[in-house]
Amino acid sequence: MGLVLVSGDAPLQALRLAEAAASQGDGRLVDLSGEGLLSGAEHFDPLRELEQRWPPLRQSLASWLEFLQLQAPQPHQLPLIPGLEDVLRSLFLVDQLKAAGDRDLVVLLPACGQAQRFLQGIISSPDLVQQVYEPLIDRLAQLKDTVTRVEGLLNLGLPDSSSLELPAALLEDIELLRQRLLDPAGCELQLAMPADQAEQPLLARRIAGFYLSGVQLSRLWLHGPLASELLAEQRQRWQPSHLLHTEQDPQFQAAAGAWLTLPWQGEAAISHSSDPDGTAVTSLLLPGLSREQLQVQRAGHALQVRLGPLRRSYPLPSSCLDRTPCGAKVVGRHLEVRFR
Repeated sequence: MGLVLVSGDAPLQALRLAEAAASQGDGRLVDLSGEGLLSGAEHFDPLRELEQRWPPLRQSLASWLEFLQLQAPQPHQLPLIPGLEDVLRSLFLVDQLKAAGDRDLVVLLPACGQAQRFLQGIISSPDLVQQVYEPLIDRLAQLKDTVTRVEGLLNLGLPDSSSLELPAALLEDIELLRQRLLDPAGCELQLAMPADQAEQPLLARRIAGFYLSGVQLSRLWLHGPLASELLAEQRQRWQPSHLLHTEQDPQFQAAAGAWLTLPWQGEAAISHSSDPDGTAVTSLLLPGLSREQLQVQRAGHALQVRLGPLRRSYPLPSSCLDRTPCGAKVVGRHLEVRFR
């Protein structure tokens, strides 16, 4: 089963691309945009998801709510803050992957900026659970052990922290989704963007943001007038991704079928090599950016790269762990970091 992700800054253009991608086979359509505009799709409704998932969660939290003397709120009282909404969106996507079976899944994502944060949240979730959430649960367990001797005197009634542990099945589902997103052989990204000459620098940053989120661009549809020399430049910049340019609406309908069936081969997101002088080189696939746009630093056993609000950690091989970074530069489609 293939996973096709569709996004764009113009909602109706992205919607048309998602419909065209689904029409190529028996793909199952999923609308994660929250707009509910994609006909024939399974629509993500955050309020509905919250109402369905809150009762069992409230049951797990019951002892803590009682201990803290808090009244359990009703689902409609919970604020749909961006972080919570993306968690619900992730769980909804997990359910849709299971329901799809062997069929392809065509997913309409929100606009590019929100889509990137959503994807990066999934890809970084195992690290967050391991580095933040699990230590917090362990600390609560230690606190309960510490006060056990005086609990009877103070009547603390501290609840068991095991009720806050994330279910193993849920962690496995999220990890499976994460691996699917990081696999260029099973997941491709299709973008629908306006062909506005003034927005070409923003286009490069948008696309690079998806690579930093962990997903590679497979197809780019630019719609609107664009000078021939700029079009040639865009084709060269985003190879091996396939680019389709149209100026009038009927052109897309005529060309989409052949364009969507062109074979695409993903690339290695990270590779390691050595220079003749023995310098270790870590190469990251981040096309379309200059070195000045990126912040790069060593963070323990990982290399941390930041582009605006997006940040991703890349694991370093053991050969680099006892070395010091000595330079970083963009070479073609890659960011190369050297260690001595």
